[in-house]
Amino acid sequence: MVELREAMTHEVTHDFLKAVTEALNRVPDARQRAAAGLRFYLRRGRYDRRWGWSMLNMSASGLVFGSETYRRAQGTVARGIKEGVFLLPSSEVGRDVLLGTTLAAMSSMMRDNPPEDYPENIAYFVLRGLGVAEDDAYRFAHMPLPPIRIEVQWGD
Repeated sequence: MVELREAMTHEVTHDFLKAVTEALNRVPDARQRAAAGLRFYLRRGRYDRRWGWSMLNMSASGLVFGSETYRRAQGTVARGIKEGVFLLPSSEVGRDVLLGTTLAAMSSMMRDNPPEDYPENIAYFVLRGLGVAEDDAYRFAHMPLPPIRIEVQWGD
């Protein structure tokens, strides 16, 4: 059962994660990578509700957003700690702040109709939770998203 769930998660997330990873690999700062990654996931969930519900359902019984995303999120946080931009006791704590808040926000977006800037607001408060200064958190949470190479309807 675990293998089947992981295969399904891989199928649903891999192409999107690959495109997001390629875009974020060109971003030099862990704060911007974390904020942009979070915003990509929330925007995708908003405009592709079937995908968003799939992510919520798969996360309920396994690793949040699947093992690939789980590992990459922890890596981003670890780099941020090493760079001195995330003030956390461990990458595990930061990973859980990042992914747990994103998962809760996606759940809210699937059930409610939050304002258009909801992903940016979530990104801002996640960055604050990771120890980023207020002005920097706002700046990184509201930067234009880097281009992504995948067909996704964003609703813009």
